[in-house]
Amino acid sequence: MSVFSKAQETNYIEKISQYLYTRGFRKAVVKTYTEKTDRTNVIYLFVIIEENERALIGSADIAVSDVRLRSHVINMLGLKEGEPLDLIEIKRKMERLIKHLKKNGRIFVSASEPVVRYDSQKNTGDISIKIEHERPVKVLIKGNKTMPLKMIKERLLNLIDSQEKLDIDFIRYEMTEFYRSFGYYFVEVGVRIKRKMNYDHLIIEIEEKNPVIVKGFEFEGNKSFNSSILSEVIQTYMDELFPQESAFEQVKYQEIEYGLLMSDVNYRLGYQRRKSVEKD
Repeated sequence: MSVFSKAQETNYIEKISQYLYTRGFRKAVVKTYTEKTDRTNVIYLFVIIEENERALIGSADIAVSDVRLRSHVINMLGLKEGEPLDLIEIKRKMERLIKHLKKNGRIFVSASEPVVRYDSQKNTGDISIKIEHERPVKVLIKGNKTMPLKMIKERLLNLIDSQEKLDIDFIRYEMTEFYRSFGYYFVEVGVRIKRKMNYDHLIIEIEEKNPVIVKGFEFEGNKSFNSSILSEVIQTYMDELFPQESAFEQVKYQEIEYGLLMSDVNYRLGYQRRKSVEKD
């Protein structure tokens, strides 16, 4: 073990001082000193912390456009006047707040870092936090028959969460591709937004035109494996309700396991539009 240097001791003082500062101890004093021991290269490091009076919350300024949301935010963050000032705990509560608001439809909610103006005479801190994009978005999905609604909603919310604003064309394209990845080549996805008084109503209209069914497999250029093995590999993954990986990817993995590292799997998917689509 190496002996602590003065530089390391100073580093500890800075870290602990900063930690106490974020906990509201604005005048805390941290000191260190070392004592040698009878063992070579071993010392005792003593840390002395003098905690002065802890700062309290003087006021909380929450900037949100929805007035009704303000009191809810203040309560969730615990920003009551006279309570101990603790920025670490406030930031933890802010993370839970954002998750809570998103869960309740406020998709684009974001919060600024809390700014504290400290009054040394009164030993209080005035906290300012700005919350943006808190307008709720309600989702309505129409026309869904076969795809699990939970899967559609999860995909949809992930799409919305990745955007800065609601982009109808982007959502329509991504949802169409999402369906096609599961064999719905003739799906039609309509997306529109209704502006309500206190929220945006996002309406997804899905017309499912029956998924493409695989009737059989044809392998060209196959030399190392017999067709029944490859058919079994593909069929295993095609039979699952919603395979997470392409069946053709699984064929690649199967060949790699047998040492065919240079193997390349190409596939073509042939399909024909049903004539009785209107009656389905």
